[in-house]
Amino acid sequence: MEPEKLDSIRKELHRIEECCDYSSKGHFYSSKEWGKWHFRLGIIATIVSAIATYMASECLRCGVWVVFMTITATSVSAIITFLKPSEQSETKRSYGNQYLTLRNQCRRFREIEMSILGDNSERLLEQFNMLTQKHEDLNNSAPTIPEHCYKKAKKGIEAGQTTHQIDLQEKQHVS
Repeated sequence: MEPEKLDSIRKELHRIEECCDYSSKGHFYSSKEWGKWHFRLGIIATIVSAIATYMASECLRCGVWVVFMTITATSVSAIITFLKPSEQSETKRSYGNQYLTLRNQCRRFREIEMSILGDNSERLLEQFNMLTQKHEDLNNSAPTIPEHCYKKAKKGIEAGQTTHQIDLQEKQHVS
């Protein structure tokens, strides 16, 4: 395969890796947020239910408050059932891991397998097409990353949170 085509494949793999960094980190931040909401709402529902139960059994003049607390507990429980924050968190975490896996596969292919395959153009293109198809499939099936999670991910990436030590050392060595 001509050097220009190999260079084009390497550049596209870099693009996929970069996209996977942003997507995985964004999904992980979103997963963390959904996990927090699951925890918060669960605690609220539990506490309000406990208070309503106590009031109903101990306080004869607390009728309005018992009704209010019961409605609140039921409403929070309904929100948990409808939003399913625990499932949302798990879904986001799963997509974050899938993007990380794809990023690592692209890096290994670009850094190691391309030189091993050498002139085997058919095998190079087959592997490259498989990786790009995986990327497209993930992009088409993954839930949207909230903008604030994307911005948090971008800030972390720009701060070097996804850069491996060996890559930093090589970058410093080249400079």
